Amino acid sequence: MSNVVDFIEAVPSKVTVPMFPQESELYFTAVERPLAWQHKDGVSHFPVGTHKMLLRADAQRIPIQLAVVGQGYQVVQNQDLFQSIEEQFMRAFSSQELTSVRVNDSMSYGGRVCLREYQFPNVRCDIGGGVSEIAFRTIVKNGFGGSSIVLYTGAIDFFCTNGMISGQYDCMYARHTKGLRISDITDRVRRSIDVFYKQADIWRGWQGKRITYEEVQQFFEDKFSGRLALKLYRQYLIEEQVHGPTVWALYSAMTYYSSHNEGEFVARNTGTDHAAVTMLKREEQVQRTIASNAWSALAA
Repeated sequence: MSNVVDFIEAVPSKVTVPMFPQESELYFTAVERPLAWQHKDGVSHFPVGTHKMLLRADAQRIPIQLAVVGQGYQVVQNQDLFQSIEEQFMRAFSSQELTSVRVNDSMSYGGRVCLREYQFPNVRCDIGGGVSEIAFRTIVKNGFGGSSIVLYTGAIDFFCTNGMISGQYDCMYARHTKGLRISDITDRVRRSIDVFYKQADIWRGWQGKRITYEEVQQFFEDKFSGRLALKLYRQYLIEEQVHGPTVWALYSAMTYYSSHNEGEFVARNTGTDHAAVTMLKREEQVQRTIASNAWSALAA
């Protein structure tokens, strides 16, 4: 019996939707195993009744530790979660809006944090200038251990594939706790799409607002660390060639940083596969910057 039924109400599990992936590296099974500590004699073992371990197997069937969690932690498998949300998408979007939907999967820390991004090319707006079309998207994050279930809604710039998360009003969080339920997300998704279209007027304003090099440099120095501020300024000079000396070019420089793990913005190699989580944190960092008073003053 699928645990996800306890999390998403009124949605039958295991109903496949052909336009979405039926196989994925994220469709592993997280299993629970008891914990015990070993005495220094190397023989005696003592159970730990308050916690349990979550594991998965890799392609060679070698176990990978995901997390140690409390006994009350409820595992929600990726496949159950994603497919149940996809069933709700079938109600939230029209058939035209679902056409050509794109799905990108990624994970970090051996599967402890898993991300699935949905891009909807037929839910989009043109912000002007002939260079940028913005499309609606959602991101579902599922984690094992300290991570919550998160549903983000946002947009993507088709011209330069810059990613963004468009505000706290389109984020939904839930923890892996026994008895937790997430209600039907259909209405929430439709409201987010309405907000998305209204946001287009703001984006057009950014496209038309001209700024100086001094304003750009000062903004980056105030909002980011020294080395990152310099890298972002150099990226702005690139974006300016396409978008002109505008607030939108400044925004595009920041979203390039949040969506490109390469070149000057390659994630630091720490020996762990943290790239997916790092990129999501960058998007959240950009969103906080856009919500600041400094940005409002610059974009006014």
